[in-house]
Amino acid sequence: MIYCTLCGIHITGQPGETWLQEFRAIWVQSDLVDHVAVSGVGRRSNNDDEIFGIAPDDPKKRYDDDTGPGTTIDVALTPSRPTIFTRSLDEDVSAWGYGFHASCWSIFTKYSIPNLGHLFAACLSMPTGQEAFLNWGHDYGGASILEKGFEVPTQDTRFPDPRTIPNPFRSDPFHIPTLANAIQQTARLQNDIFLSHVTFNTTALTKDPFFRLSPDILQLITVLLSTSEIHAIRLASPVFASLQLSERFWASRFQPGHEFEYIPEVIDHPPESWRAFYLSLQIWALNDPHMAKRKRIWSLAKTLHGLVSQMEDIPCQGKPLQTWFETSADLDDTSACWHTAACASTQPNDSFLNGNRVLRARILSFSPTLMMHRMSVSFVNLPEGVFVSGLVLIDHSHERYVIGYIHEANMVDIHLPNAQHIQGWELALHTSGVKAMALVYENGVLSSWAGDPAGTPRWRLAGAPGLLAIKAEFDAIKLVKLSRQGSLDELSWRNNCLWYPQVPPMGLLYDWNKGDKPPSEFKLPFTGVFFGEADDMYSSTLTEIVVWIFDVCYIAGIEFRFANPSHNRQLGNTGPFDEEFPGRRNFSDSHDSNVSLIIDGGAGERLKSLEVQERGATVVGMKINTTFNRHVQTPGYPYGIQKGWVTVQPKGSRIVGMFATCLCQRRGLHGDGFNIACGASSVQLMEEEERQRIQRPRTGGSCPVHDNANESFELKQKANCSEVDRCCHLEALPYVFSMIDLDLDRPRRIGNAQQGESEFNLPISGQRPSLPACLIVCSLLFLLQYALYRHTRDFEPKPQFADIKIIMIDTREFPEKTFLRDLDALEWLREELALKKLHEKRHAQFYFGEYLTQGYLDIEGKCVEMTMQQLIDRGLFTVICPALNKPNNNWADWAIPVCELRVGIRENHIVDQKQIRSAIFVAKDCVGDRFLVPFALMLLGLRSRQSDNSAIANVFQSLFTDEELNFRDVKYDQSSGRMKELRRFRELMEAVEKQNDENPLAETTRLMEGLGLSTNGLPIKKSIYVGPFSDE
Repeated sequence: MIYCTLCGIHITGQPGETWLQEFRAIWVQSDLVDHVAVSGVGRRSNNDDEIFGIAPDDPKKRYDDDTGPGTTIDVALTPSRPTIFTRSLDEDVSAWGYGFHASCWSIFTKYSIPNLGHLFAACLSMPTGQEAFLNWGHDYGGASILEKGFEVPTQDTRFPDPRTIPNPFRSDPFHIPTLANAIQQTARLQNDIFLSHVTFNTTALTKDPFFRLSPDILQLITVLLSTSEIHAIRLASPVFASLQLSERFWASRFQPGHEFEYIPEVIDHPPESWRAFYLSLQIWALNDPHMAKRKRIWSLAKTLHGLVSQMEDIPCQGKPLQTWFETSADLDDTSACWHTAACASTQPNDSFLNGNRVLRARILSFSPTLMMHRMSVSFVNLPEGVFVSGLVLIDHSHERYVIGYIHEANMVDIHLPNAQHIQGWELALHTSGVKAMALVYENGVLSSWAGDPAGTPRWRLAGAPGLLAIKAEFDAIKLVKLSRQGSLDELSWRNNCLWYPQVPPMGLLYDWNKGDKPPSEFKLPFTGVFFGEADDMYSSTLTEIVVWIFDVCYIAGIEFRFANPSHNRQLGNTGPFDEEFPGRRNFSDSHDSNVSLIIDGGAGERLKSLEVQERGATVVGMKINTTFNRHVQTPGYPYGIQKGWVTVQPKGSRIVGMFATCLCQRRGLHGDGFNIACGASSVQLMEEEERQRIQRPRTGGSCPVHDNANESFELKQKANCSEVDRCCHLEALPYVFSMIDLDLDRPRRIGNAQQGESEFNLPISGQRPSLPACLIVCSLLFLLQYALYRHTRDFEPKPQFADIKIIMIDTREFPEKTFLRDLDALEWLREELALKKLHEKRHAQFYFGEYLTQGYLDIEGKCVEMTMQQLIDRGLFTVICPALNKPNNNWADWAIPVCELRVGIRENHIVDQKQIRSAIFVAKDCVGDRFLVPFALMLLGLRSRQSDNSAIANVFQSLFTDEELNFRDVKYDQSSGRMKELRRFRELMEAVEKQNDENPLAETTRLMEGLGLSTNGLPIKKSIYVGPFSDE
């Protein structure tokens, strides 16, 4: 789907309102990002899944002009990974950009056309979400919602199906026939129809201070005031109450800043009576969907104009460094070691679903080291809030060092008590950029803040006093990363991590269950809580530790109770958990609980160590040990309870706090947005280092975490195939894939690990040629990602690629009703087994074509087996689907990367002959002749687009027989259209079906074209050998 950059509603090719189909694009060619143009009016094709649109390149042209559209461009709209269009490739120049409804563009440019370069760069700075949906930091006037299923929540459309868009959002906001008629037909009203007949005596009028003003000045005041202010002043002032409002006043209501500013056409075609037209609008326009849409679009246009206007004449200052966006700048060829503060920053080649993206980099060097006297911080106002845009550093000799975008009218100064070598900064890091900054003085003391850090995670970017160089990285509007030159031995937990609600004090040691070093990247902060003071003020009165468990086993929070309840604090959420709690309940016997340990703090009992059990990215078991050799332990995960346990043994003298990485439920990691869904993803300890004193934070932290609960139940007779009236069973499926589970004792997950999907304890057993516990899907992409996930996340020893077996099964040879689609099982079982939310997820983007079967499944003679290593060795990561490989793909997750990869399928480049041949080679080597065609087409479905169908069909029709290309008896998953990889497979299967062609010359020509050869000068009797290929 493609969405309008301004209004957030589909630009769709589906039949219906023409205005939804017509669009303009601001676009560039390949890497020429400084040459932005606006297209003419194009019209979307019927395929809403293509990200490409065709429009005239002349902005004065339309697709339906009588003289034709002229030269057209095929432009990719709102690409999530624009770098794939900027690379140097052996193909035609790529056009890419951002689309607007033609009607929305007309409203947006009614009074002025913004700087296209600034507008384009601003669009590049905004996350695209899952479905090419730009996140400007607002909700598009109600057209978007916050999707919380990802590590960093992102904005998504409220109307994924264009057919469900309500009238106030689908009505044409520009062409409003009723408005034109109302303007033309407005007649002048009698003066006394709507006027008040209240009269005032002379005494009352003369006591009014406004009595001294002339009528002209009074009328001018009414023009300048808002209508609500006019109401107020007429109630308070007899002079204004008796003043007859002039036509000039009523006309002013349609000027910028007043309530009907969104009707600019009335300025060009004024009505006979402004007053009469104003009053008529108050009657008919209130319930008109076109007018409601116009008002919404006008407000959004003002917001976007306001953002772009702040970019005018504001260059990014400092010495440029080369980035993917500014390729002409110098490379950072220094050997400097950079300490960088960053949060949720997307790499250039990654999909920009949320967070921030670097477009420009600047550097400042100081020789000798900077002796700072003052720092001025520049800010920019965005719909999402106020962000840092640049810095001005002033040294002891009053020399200015400027870096970034400087808005002189929006600066905050931090004055140092004396010129000194600072250690660095403390930054308040929002996922979109830097919200606030403070200096870390030479002695380590923190200055006052520039900006508001409240509720935002913090990063202490500090080292030895004295700055040699700094590097700042920006998007088109604001600062998103800051680095200082330093040395590796300066890095520590305290100055190399994202913390919430504040950076811990000095004098602590840190131990956690991931090793002895902090993470290298952050999307989520470490949330910390202190439960005792170094001087025993509170720890001696600690009386109880309570661990709260949500949905059988998931750790939701830890509560520390003291003799004085005002000292109580918590890490995460505490129960009881009602229906409003955001966690998903997926276990059939779901229940909450807590375990408690009474602590004798007065007698000196303290925490000794911590043991945690992880499953995926969540904590499902916890054991807390004390110095009195007592402990409290949670129930743990019901399956494989002996696996995944890690002991966190403190190195310091005593434990004074805990911290955890957590999942936020809204964008920005604000304090009021933290909620625990199921449990902490990792829990750590902070200990006092040799009894150094620390200060307790004023508030305890709360810890949002992954919503990753799973449910286990046996299908038993619930999905019995005899229940045809209750469940829908496919008579024949397309080719499906299965992966052999290397651990037969572990229940196999048939679901979405990242979205808390269910586990089905399938009673499938036996050895090949029958399937042991296995995952059966018709999406090859989903299974390939699952193999990478298992290779990365399984318990030691992790399965190697050579040990991961993938089986391709031809299901046409099985009896009817052998397989049950999981979606159909959920349709029946969702209420009984509390799977309603899972069912909703399956009906949204998290559907992967998974199937269940019951009992002994004999697959001998119906399948072929391959290994992941075979696929990788034959070019899976290099030729077939490079997006699967690191760093573009996250192997540690399962379902969410599949959704991101599907976005990449929409953005694929045209395949060439070499890539088509490579797919055939891989299929030939891995699956042999029987499965060659469908497997090759599945591989091509991962990297081709619809416009490639003809070229691919030519090759296959040239190389394979009618029988090999006969797929008319294949039936497809009912929801295959929702999976881009399966949709492409189906399109390719239908495209290559052999058509009878009795013209031998045409057959020969097609064969040669399929091989990438030329037919020019071909001798009539020359023989052509068709056999194994060799790579060029």
